[in-house]
Parts: sequence; C-alpha cells; structure tokens
Amino acid sequence: MMKHFITLFFLSVFSFMNAQTLVPYRDKNLWGYSDESGNVKISPKYDSVTFFETKFTEENVHRFAKVNDKGKYGLIDEKGKMVLDAKYKMIDIDRGEYGMSVIVQNENGKFGVYNFNTLLIPKNLIKSN
Repeated sequence: MMKHFITLFFLSVFSFMNAQTLVPYRDKNLWGYSDESGNVKISPKYDSVTFFETKFTEENVHRFAKVNDKGKYGLIDEKGKMVLDAKYKMIDIDRGEYGMSVIVQNENGKFGVYNFNTLLIPKNLIKSN
C-alpha cells in the first residue's frame, strides 16, 4: 500500500512540475490564457478569468479556472474545454476539510456542489433559504 502511495505521489509531482503554467491574458476587453512566454494558449473570449486551481486525486491532477462569459460563471480546463458550463450566477471554490469542492448558485438562487473527491455533478440543486 505504501509503495503504491509513493509511486502515485511521485507521478503526481512529476506531472505537476512538467505542466505548463497558464496565466490570464487580456486582449482589449476580453480575457484568455497565455503561457509564461506570452504565447496565447486559450484565445481571449471571456469577460473575466481567474488563475488555474490544482486538485490532486489518486488517479490524476485536475486543473481548472473560473471564467465569466456574459455574466455567467463556469469552469474550464487547461485546454479551454468547459468543465462546468458557464450558466451559473455564482461559483465559489471551497478548500474545506472534505477536499476541494465547487459551490454553484443558479439564477433562481438555488445552490449545488461539485466535489472533486467524488466527481459529483450538481444535478439537483438545493433550494436556498
């Protein structure tokens, strides 16, 4: 068991160290991402973006960033693919005792949670008070 954990740890560290770092990049009023050398990797098309977050799981390393597209928030991966569609009024990333979770709120004020430990997508949103 310990040997398996050590192998996964070193694979994760190696993968993390070899990953390119993407930074927010602005062209006029739109945001995208470039590498550290200024080469555009995700074309500017968002109203705002955040830096990429990293979440380690036993199987993989997940990187994602929050983007604002016409007043709606979503998450993208480092290739620009939507992880959570930009349809939420609010997205908050929580690093609590149960791991990293994403809390979402839709236009009707209902909340849901996307948990990166169990990879649950918020299908049923809980009614807010």
